[in-house]
Amino acid sequence: MFDWFHIRRAGKKLDHWRSNRRADALPRLGETKWTQIIRGDAEDFERLGASMNSGALKKLRELLENGDVDVRKAAAETLAASTSDVVVEPLIEAMADAELRVRKAAAAGLGKHRDRRAVEPLVKAMEDDEGVLSAAGDTLATLGDEAAVKPLVRILGKEGSRRRAAVARVLGQLGRLQWPQWIRSDSDDFRRLSGSNDPDALNVICRALELGDPESRRLAAAELGRVAHLNAIEALIKALGQDGKEIRKIAAHSLIAHAGSRPDLIGKNWNDVFRRIRQEHTDRNVCTHYVDYSPSDCTDSTYEHTDYGIGLPFPEKPAGLDF
Repeated sequence: MFDWFHIRRAGKKLDHWRSNRRADALPRLGETKWTQIIRGDAEDFERLGASMNSGALKKLRELLENGDVDVRKAAAETLAASTSDVVVEPLIEAMADAELRVRKAAAAGLGKHRDRRAVEPLVKAMEDDEGVLSAAGDTLATLGDEAAVKPLVRILGKEGSRRRAAVARVLGQLGRLQWPQWIRSDSDDFRRLSGSNDPDALNVICRALELGDPESRRLAAAELGRVAHLNAIEALIKALGQDGKEIRKIAAHSLIAHAGSRPDLIGKNWNDVFRRIRQEHTDRNVCTHYVDYSPSDCTDSTYEHTDYGIGLPFPEKPAGLDF
């Protein structure tokens, strides 16, 4: 029977198993087989994982949930070394751990099991957790599952260039070589995407205009002014309602360019676009208690900031065109 008190104590040493001290920590469990498993070398994790019975796996799962950060990280690494598929679910759950080190260990560990259940949480990690971009991406590439392709393409437009480049790299490793060719984490990413004439690439630019970081939104708004496509027009019109004058102004300039070259694409939206772009820009800080004070003087919910209008010359609807 395992002495779990000593397993817990030994667990605190798991993160330091690169030293020979680990060879002295676990024989105290009371079973002679530990001297054969824990030898103080790089294969200790693999031997421990391969030896685990159901009781040991259950206890490691408890440590993964309740131990301190070093124990949780070591438990994730040890579970990953197990040959049993029952460790997949606890590793997936560990990807939501509060500590980045544990999340990275769990993401990397899932690559050793090649289980399709890991695909969705790994994609979600690439979308929401920048700290595990590399680990999650490497594991998705190792899994090689086609189910990851569409959701990865969908998140290409989210936030900044680092995330886009990481996702594009994984897509390339999954056989979609065009994405790392188009997306290289530089200022010409959107130019290459629009030049591809690929509908998925256009959707990435449109999503970046909506969901990207400020720099991505600026670049996307400018690039869509060169794309004569209805989806580009719709994304630009939607951007007229974004917070902050700068993005609205770039989107307005792009729509003005389209009004001169392809007025038919603006079509029935002409009057609305005309009104919104021509509306005088107003940027007003309102503090209902002290109307003459600056925003820094208002520290509670009575402070409001309003920012609307653009104030650019948009052309009248072309004569003779009926939208």
